[in-house]
Amino acid sequence: MYNKDILIGILLAKAVPNIRISNSETINSGYKVEPYIHIGGSKDFLDSIARSLLQHGVDAKYASRYDKFTQSSRLTIRKVSNLSKITDLIISYLHATNYEWRWFIESLSLIKQRKHLTSYGVAEIMKLKGVL
Repeated sequence: MYNKDILIGILLAKAVPNIRISNSETINSGYKVEPYIHIGGSKDFLDSIARSLLQHGVDAKYASRYDKFTQSSRLTIRKVSNLSKITDLIISYLHATNYEWRWFIESLSLIKQRKHLTSYGVAEIMKLKGVL
């Protein structure tokens, strides 16, 4: 297990935040918005991270299958409440140049306000992500 400072460093260095936006006929906006964070590495490394995250109330799912490109396993965090806890942990350590996390945190804020359920909100998230 890792202490808080080491965990924050691992999250900033290894974690990959992303938001998947896909078509959906069941949602009024026409799009399904799914935020997630992936962390790749060896099984022992990911188990240690998962235990450390659990100490902060974050539930992460371990996938033993290998990623085709990195040849490593993945730890995935998908639940918005868990993602919020992670962003609360790292927010004060972000620099202005770390755009990957900045747009993710801003998009997560829109999702928590349920703005992703409108077409305007989805467009905002796409702009932040750099798709539009």
